[in-house]
Amino acid sequence: MNNAVSYAMDSQVIFQMFFSIVCIAVAIGVSILVLRFMRKFIDFLLEQAGIK
Repeated sequence: MNNAVSYAMDSQVIFQMFFSIVCIAVAIGVSILVLRFMRKFIDFLLEQAGIK
């Protein structure tokens, strides 16, 4: 019984660590995409302002 409980706890901890790592990776990827989009958008706005 104790072995099963400790195994369940270990797997839960491993899953939580894996989940947090995935969340961090997704957040980094999204922030990189947002920064790229913002840079393109700002360049576009500057071009529009330069034309006008």
